[in-house]
Amino acid sequence: MKKLLVLMLVLGLSLSIGACTKEVEKIVEVEKEVEVESSVETVYVEVPSETISIESGKVEEVSDIPALENRKIIYTSNLVLESTEPDNVYTNLVNKLALYDAYIEQETITEKRFTLKIRVRSENLIDFVNDIKTDGEVISYSKTSQDVTTKYSTFESRKEALEAEHKRILELIEVADSVESIIALEAVRVEVEADLNYIGSQLSNYDSLIDYSTINLTINLVSDEPEQLPKTERPNIIDLEIGTKSITFSVYNESKNAATLYAKIKLNGELVEELEEDTHGSSYVSFTVDNLESDEVYSIEVYGLESDHTESNKYYKDVHTKKTFLIKSTDLFDASINSVVSVVEFLVLGIIVIGPYLLILGVIYLPVRFIYKRFRK
Repeated sequence: MKKLLVLMLVLGLSLSIGACTKEVEKIVEVEKEVEVESSVETVYVEVPSETISIESGKVEEVSDIPALENRKIIYTSNLVLESTEPDNVYTNLVNKLALYDAYIEQETITEKRFTLKIRVRSENLIDFVNDIKTDGEVISYSKTSQDVTTKYSTFESRKEALEAEHKRILELIEVADSVESIIALEAVRVEVEADLNYIGSQLSNYDSLIDYSTINLTINLVSDEPEQLPKTERPNIIDLEIGTKSITFSVYNESKNAATLYAKIKLNGELVEELEEDTHGSSYVSFTVDNLESDEVYSIEVYGLESDHTESNKYYKDVHTKKTFLIKSTDLFDASINSVVSVVEFLVLGIIVIGPYLLILGVIYLPVRFIYKRFRK
């Protein structure tokens, strides 16, 4: 009779444990659904330190919710910063950990990015986040809250029930009078302890997440160099008319976009005149430069500049202005004089070349011939 009573108790405990296990599994499934829903409640705004977001989605002042202290809420903040010196931001952060009772749970550091998962005492979360924000430029910030009070209370209730059952099983094992009863009770004890361990780990995880909020921090390197704008396409000189005192030329805008074309006229490196003209894409403008010196070599320098672009490469061309009539006449006279001088020089050179032969003719040949003719007579 006593053995039968033990078996009935074991059967009852097994059914009770099975019900507990199913309820725990149901809690876990509900927890996953709630976690998915809560992840959607992220709001990318600057959240004032005196406000919080609860599960209903309503934002209220902390002072308006006196019962909030008794609830189990998990807070998560996501913060993205940019800085020209992310190393300094990271160093400052590490130096502040002890001040806010925080620690780095996980970090990934590359040349251009620091990715950190930080755990901070929940009551210090807002102050710590605000302090971090001062070390860089805030790109985005969000804060989410997940109220797990109901799930936490359910786990606690099941834990108390399982602990009572576990105590009763141990008492039954002590009074069991057969091996079969002991084996059956031990099997139930193992199941109860497994459920207790699972619930205990869940409660410990909740306690950790509730007591220490999570900050997902990303620090990106941003260059302090100005953005490199694209270069304007270089224009070309397509037509050129040269006079004695003026130069007229056309400059073609090779870009498909509107641009301002510039032209500089220089003489021996000195700026003579600077011109500019707006033009449409794939079109040209004409420039005329007057009051120039005749018979001089001028350098033309042209370049273009589009909106939101840097100036183009420069195009250079040397131009020789034409000569005036007076200069041409002077040049002709100079050429004639030079020709006469050249003839005289040629004659002098000829005399210099023939001179020795004439000397030989006069000194040797003529006397010898004279003597020869005389003796012959």
